[in-house]
Amino acid sequence: MTPHSQSHDDKPAVLTPDEARSAVKTGVMRYVLTLSMAGAVICLFLAWLYFA
Repeated sequence: MTPHSQSHDDKPAVLTPDEARSAVKTGVMRYVLTLSMAGAVICLFLAWLYFA
């Protein structure tokens, strides 16, 4: 069943959260965000040391 399909009685299709997500739910994004934030802080600190 697709999200835009209608049933024979014209009621909207109801999807479970897993069906609506259409992707694998992983916890990888928190590691990407953490490493990116740490990298940005380190780069700003090094720039501050270099120019200060």
